[in-house]
Amino acid sequence: MKKAYILFVVILMLLFIPDVSPAKNIGNGFYSHGVPVPISQLRGFVATVDADGQNIVLAWLMDYRGGYELLKIDTSTGATEEFPTPFPLAGDCPFASILSSRNKYYAHFNSHFIEFDVKNQEFTFVHETARKTAMSMTEDDNGVIWSATYPHSGLVSYDPQTEEFKDYGQVYEQNWSQYPRYIAADDKGWIYFALGKTASQIIVFDPFTEKVLQMLPESERKNGSAYVYRDLNGKVYGKALKKISDEWYEFYEGKGKKIGKHITVKKKPYIAGMQGLCYDLFPDGKYIKIFDLGNRRLVVYKNSQVIKDLHFDYASEG
Repeated sequence: MKKAYILFVVILMLLFIPDVSPAKNIGNGFYSHGVPVPISQLRGFVATVDADGQNIVLAWLMDYRGGYELLKIDTSTGATEEFPTPFPLAGDCPFASILSSRNKYYAHFNSHFIEFDVKNQEFTFVHETARKTAMSMTEDDNGVIWSATYPHSGLVSYDPQTEEFKDYGQVYEQNWSQYPRYIAADDKGWIYFALGKTASQIIVFDPFTEKVLQMLPESERKNGSAYVYRDLNGKVYGKALKKISDEWYEFYEGKGKKIGKHITVKKKPYIAGMQGLCYDLFPDGKYIKIFDLGNRRLVVYKNSQVIKDLHFDYASEG
């Protein structure tokens, strides 16, 4: 009865919402009323600065078409600029991104690796890859960007200095879709990524020989996702499940050993994350308090005080 009443109320509300946009006659008795809900989904954002040192926000947007654009917002005025995704859309969208130490923003989805140069404000590198979508991305100590992909544990690397791109293809075979949600590089250049969800595993990749090793014995694999992170000491630490507190491994130069409890965790900072990446701190100490795509509102703070309360706009097909 309660559900029926709620449905009745919703229908009444919809009936009495005024149609503020003129309908377009498209023939044969049909009318187009446009996009009823022109709101997109956020797929990660970063606070950074442009070539002039102006604070800007870069945000990946998704609507029914997939990840269709990168949105730039000027935090002094609220002015926006939209950069359409420079490859065909197919419903896919970013599940991981990284802002590099060189102030370049990377994503990898719909079987394309992509670089956006913040200084020049343009996409400067796009490369088609093996299928399909990055679940994690990192930067090694030489500035090379690494990406581990769903569904077949694909691995790619890109050196922005030399523009050398390598697609290593599927490096770990399973008969189920794999989610490599965490990736890290030690200070010797070895790559480690942790995957799940059917059965966890930590994969080690030697970039010099392209040799692949499995770190977890079959008896230690868990239902769920494994975890790795890069420590400030240059090593990588991980475990079969993130929530397990006393079964840590230490990894270095492709070798791993059990260390049990790992109390002192000192993560090397990266501006990277999954689709929920929300890096909100600008270099000058200002930070984003509210970023609301629905209401198109951006609020910037400094020292707990509002600096800017801005309205911005963007195109969306809902």
